[in-house]
Amino acid sequence: MAASARGPGHEVVTLALHIVSGYIEELEVFAGEGIAVPLSGITDLTEPVAG
Repeated sequence: MAASARGPGHEVVTLALHIVSGYIEELEVFAGEGIAVPLSGITDLTEPVAG
């Protein structure tokens, strides 16, 4: 599943939830290739899309 939001600096960030065999494997929050963003300060989360 994926969604987008605003990061602490108001940049657009992407959230990706990885589910494997019915279990959450990883939650990624990033603002570009290799740019991790902390969960604190995330705002304006969009509706998640399965993909």
